[in-house]
Amino acid sequence: MSYADEYLARELAEQGRATPVPPWVRYPDIERFSIGWRMGSGEGYLHLWGGWTGTRTHDELLAYLREFAPIPADFADWAGGLLLPEPCDAHGNPLDWEEAMDAQADHARALGLVAPA
Repeated sequence: MSYADEYLARELAEQGRATPVPPWVRYPDIERFSIGWRMGSGEGYLHLWGGWTGTRTHDELLAYLREFAPIPADFADWAGGLLLPEPCDAHGNPLDWEEAMDAQADHARALGLVAPA
């Protein structure tokens, strides 16, 4: 078993779940743009969660996110990014980073996944 598989198994056992909770649920004290997502426990969990979500279909991810709705407004882009990973403009051109984050957050809001700000 790989380290990532062991880490996931430990988290699922600790959480008493078959699927890992989203990062904002696992670490509610780490704010959206905190360094905590780039270092330490938040970073490790974010990698674990990203690996797990990367193996799920769009429909599975939508059902998963609905389980945790309403998602805090600060994390709307993370939720939307799972469902709309590469947003484009009307001509099919990729959006820049900030525009992509906004489009992803708007997508999650349009699906009714996000708590009012």
